[in-house]
Amino acid sequence: TLTGVDFTGSTFNYALMDSSLMDQVKLVTAKMINTQLTGVKFYNPVNTGKAADLSGVTMNNSTLHKSDFSYANMRGASLLGVTADSCIFNNVNFQSDNTYNVAYLTGSTLSYAVFNSAQLNNVNLSNAYIVNGQFNQLTLLGTNFVSATMPGSNFQGSVLEGVLFTGAILQDANFTSATIQAQPGGGAGVDFSCSQLGGANFSNATILQASFANAVMP
Repeated sequence: TLTGVDFTGSTFNYALMDSSLMDQVKLVTAKMINTQLTGVKFYNPVNTGKAADLSGVTMNNSTLHKSDFSYANMRGASLLGVTADSCIFNNVNFQSDNTYNVAYLTGSTLSYAVFNSAQLNNVNLSNAYIVNGQFNQLTLLGTNFVSATMPGSNFQGSVLEGVLFTGAILQDANFTSATIQAQPGGGAGVDFSCSQLGGANFSNATILQASFANAVMP
């Protein structure tokens, strides 16, 4: 148990940290490349409102299998190529602020991950592998899923504004009751061009502005 420990700026490359409890830890700008973090809990429901701070952390190519990041601050985090299948990212903030850019999850594996109430505006998930990812009941503005592989992913009831799904594999994805439109103030709508949408469900969706150019819908 590492409750409340401050690891700001530390280096943990190739470290083995599986099954740790890291409630309220500070890993701001820490380097955790190729680190093993399977089953780690960054959130303890006993301490509601006291979240882990992973702002600017670098976790490239690390293994985060079945870890719980609920409520963590992950602004500016770099998770390129991570294996984060079955992780919980509920209420995590991946967005930018005055200090950090948005998080980058390019090329990550996020199958069966849950993002309930996560903040993902403008976050880069291009080329990610996200089978059955749970993005339902979210507002996503400018989120980048270009060329992502995400069959069976769930966007039910979400508001999608200017989201990029260009070239994404979205077979059997669920967009039931979603609102699909341009970003506030104008601009391009949601881009499904060249995506694969076979079996996708758009029932009761409100599609106000979107491009389906060259999309495959067998």
